[in-house]
Amino acid sequence: YGEGQGGPAKGKDRNRPYAKSELSLDTAEEDTIQQMVDQRSYHKKRREYNDADDIRYELQREYNVEIDDRLREWSVGGKFDSPSGPSSDRPYTRRGGMGNLSEDDIQVIEAAVMKRTEAKTVRDFNLADTIRDGLQNRYGVTIDDRSREWHLSGIEEYVRASDSLPLSEETEEVLSYVDKRLEERRLAKKSRDFDVADSIRDELYDSYFIVIDDRTKEWSVEDHGQSSSSSDESPQESKVDNATDNIDEALDEALDDIFGELDADNEQSDMDDQDNAEEEEEEEEEEEVEDSTESPESLEKLTVPELKEKLREVGLPVSGRKAELIERLTTAASS
Repeated sequence: YGEGQGGPAKGKDRNRPYAKSELSLDTAEEDTIQQMVDQRSYHKKRREYNDADDIRYELQREYNVEIDDRLREWSVGGKFDSPSGPSSDRPYTRRGGMGNLSEDDIQVIEAAVMKRTEAKTVRDFNLADTIRDGLQNRYGVTIDDRSREWHLSGIEEYVRASDSLPLSEETEEVLSYVDKRLEERRLAKKSRDFDVADSIRDELYDSYFIVIDDRTKEWSVEDHGQSSSSSDESPQESKVDNATDNIDEALDEALDDIFGELDADNEQSDMDDQDNAEEEEEEEEEEEVEDSTESPESLEKLTVPELKEKLREVGLPVSGRKAELIERLTTAASS
């Protein structure tokens, strides 16, 4: 798969195989990872984006691998020789439409996301979870820690990604046509006419190299040999940094309003736990015995909230997908 030194420049040849980043952490699973990355590339070429996304998420979950499609590189730990990769020390990026939120709302959300990052850095996971739940309950914010992005749930309209490349024909007529076709695709998906939805997706890619992200409700133009310049800091990152640097008393009060009720609930819960320490200890012991007799098949029948409740009762983390929650419970029961 290697390219000679005289090969195409990074990010310019969309047919060049993906390679391991020079800044990647070492791993004993390099061959397995490379095969999965190549398989993802195969699915992307065939417009099988759901399959490609599934592989990307599996790489993130199982091997802590991030992929930079512009550099055509993968990295364990998310480090690249360009700032475009989602490395662990970069700010969270806003994705998708903002609905009816005001600029003040967005500033509060961005500041809260940064506060949550600081809390995770010092391993204050209770505060981090409180901020995450507060943002979800008040604004409908979903935070993706693997891609270091946040977006609003329930937004239906597609918007252009802030880091998208320009269209080959950047005219009002073309932009209006793209918006029209995206809306037609949204309606087709809503009525479960997936053949029409897929044909619109393929048409937009074939005509304009437009890639659609159904998770964040964004579209962007894929790099297909265009020359593009990059800077050390995107406008959005600068905006996030400025919002964080300029957190004033009013913003702190707004954050207190968002999370104050949840904090009060947590404090009351802590007091209740102390008052009933012996009773909780007995219940946990009983629950551990019960969990040890449960099979993965029986846990599979439970809902995600029920699984999380079981994890809380035995003092285990509650984040992750359903399969991860089940694995965590079964591992604890067998240990």
